[in-house]
Amino acid sequence: MIDERNKLFYGEDVKADNTRLSGGLSLTDIDELREMIENIDREIVELIATRMEVADELGKEKNRLEKGHRDPDVESKVVERYLALSKEVDISEEDARKIASTILEISLERQKKLFR
Repeated sequence: MIDERNKLFYGEDVKADNTRLSGGLSLTDIDELREMIENIDREIVELIATRMEVADELGKEKNRLEKGHRDPDVESKVVERYLALSKEVDISEEDARKIASTILEISLERQKKLFR
């Protein structure tokens, strides 16, 4: 008999004893996938932190050269780069645009603080 809680959260592929039904994932598999996601998230955060450090250096250089912290042409190119990359992987253009916009927003806010 299928455990109702497992059925609710994981579908009918999991029995009450957490074994597989008809080729579905077991809870052990789900835990492993969640652990993989945690590791990927860690890598993403580390890469974003590195990107922010580089953006900070860029902001310092723009400030030194007395350039503004914003450059709409460059910002558009960043979004276009994300859109192009999204076509190479399974990410929608809408999601790629959101990711690019969020990263740009954070970078620009950090750079803006360097100009005060």
